[in-house]
Formats: sequence, structure tokens, C-alpha cells
Amino acid sequence: MLAGIYLLLLAITSTVTNLFGIDARAIVVEHHEDSDSEYGTTYQLSFAVRVNGNDFSKSASVSRREFHLIRDGQEIGIRYMPPFPQATAAIYDARISNRLLLIWAITVFWNFSLILMLSCILLEPLKEQKALKYGLVAVGHVLGKDCGDSGESSFCAVSYQFQDRFGSSVNSTCTVSKRISASVSAGQELTVFYLKDNPKCSVAYELCNYVLISCDREIPPLPAKQGGSI
Repeated sequence: MLAGIYLLLLAITSTVTNLFGIDARAIVVEHHEDSDSEYGTTYQLSFAVRVNGNDFSKSASVSRREFHLIRDGQEIGIRYMPPFPQATAAIYDARISNRLLLIWAITVFWNFSLILMLSCILLEPLKEQKALKYGLVAVGHVLGKDCGDSGESSFCAVSYQFQDRFGSSVNSTCTVSKRISASVSAGQELTVFYLKDNPKCSVAYELCNYVLISCDREIPPLPAKQGGSI
């Protein structure tokens, strides 16, 4: 989340500075190339500038072409915002900067992914709560469990199957602690609550004490068991 906020602030600051900042001249003092970056090789220029009698230096990412074209000691144009010249100083590009487009693309992608992930995390328990309070009930059976290969995880995924009101088989998964999963075995019978309009949103009653939802609903009579295992 913090990374998403940082990227958003960086994109806004860079855009505002590039469009509305005050022009100044700076001297390039150093080139730096980083080939170990997770984003591939990155190129940076360090420049020194004086603003309102105060000297400071700063680094900025540039394209590979600019990196090799600009020399140490060369004068370049920068822009900054008056309240915070050192924090906002950036190399000025009269064209629509590819760097800004890249920053915005990464920002939008990162924050969209974050929002989607948080929506799944926050909405899923609400759907399960609804299934427990208002859902239909069915008899299900445990298909198996997966605790991972490394043995480092503290949780296991228990998969189960049940039939909805139309007789269609529905597979679902519930995450429980490894300690609890030790008492779960394939073929074990479960009481399953599911949403009428979305059977994939279901809760295994016997396991719901180990997920973040309430299990205080009185269980209605179960439907008659089908012959054989589901």
C-alpha cells in the first residue's frame, strides 16, 4: 500500500513539475549505471544546481540515449516547484516525457492491482457471512487438502464438493490452520452453506470456526443424502 501511495505522489509531483515548474540551469556532475536493478539496467544523472542562493545536488533517471548523449560538466535545463526546490527538481523535457508515461503506467497498474486484491480480501468474508445467514444448505464431502511442499506454511487448503439445488457438483476451497487440517480427511462429510445465486460462494460449517466469520446460525434440516459419495 505504501509503495502505491509513493508511486502516486511521484507521478503527480513529476507531472506538475514538468508542466508548471520554474526553469533553472544545472550542471551534470556524475553518471551512474545500475545493471542489477529488478527493472533492468537503469541510468541516472546527478546534477548540481543553485536555487535562491542555496546549492544542492540531485539524481534523476534518464533514458539510455540521454545517458550517453549528455556529458559531465554539461549544462542542462531543469524545473522545480518553489516551495520545495530540492525535493521536486527534475530534468525538464519539453516533449511529453517517456519517463512520466512510464511512471503513470506503473502507478495505475500497481494501485489497480492493490485495489483489486484488497477488494477480494475484504469482500470475500462478507459473502461468506451472507452464505451462513441466508444461504441454502447441502451435504458435502472433503476431496483433499494441500499444505504445500515446503512445510513452512501454517495453513492448509481444504477442498470439498457439494451439489447445489439443481444437482450440479460445485467444488470449493477453505483455508484452515495446519493443526485443524490434521483432523480433516478425504471423504469426510461436511455441512455446506452456499448462496443461491452464486453456489461457488460457500462455507463448510464444520470448518468455519477457523475463518474470520460468524457461525451462529441455527442449522436447518439437511437434505436427504444422495447414494454414494459426491
